[in-house]
Amino acid sequence: MLYFEKRLGEVVRLSAIQSSLLLGMGLQRKSVEVVEVRSHSCTNRPSSCNCVAQAELQLPVSQALALFVKLLRKISCNLQGIQRAAVSATIPEPAPVSQDGTGATVSLVANAERGLKSMEAELDAAGDEATTALQEKQRAIIDSLDLSR
Repeated sequence: MLYFEKRLGEVVRLSAIQSSLLLGMGLQRKSVEVVEVRSHSCTNRPSSCNCVAQAELQLPVSQALALFVKLLRKISCNLQGIQRAAVSATIPEPAPVSQDGTGATVSLVANAERGLKSMEAELDAAGDEATTALQEKQRAIIDSLDLSR
């Protein structure tokens, strides 16, 4: 019903065969076999009729079912997208976090970046100290060597 009322939007496009399958099997609640068989052209009742029934869609049942599954996938993917959009619209944006007593608001991302920069500065300072200590040890070893030979 949503498809025929164009409430699914322009994204969902079905072929004529898929639309007729959706109409027959979905809205009219017919089985695949009933959708496939057209009404008889003779005046006898269908149960007592000996004439050959013609197929409405002229498709094998397996093909009709495959097309029906494809159209159901298209529609369900579109409905899931609509649901995702509705749920994501209800999720609030992250609220700013107030800093210690200053009243200024800073986002969590800014706090993380500031923490990362201070950590990098501490690591650089510790690396410089270790390099200086290593250089002093190397000078002491070189100075202790007897270079008169």
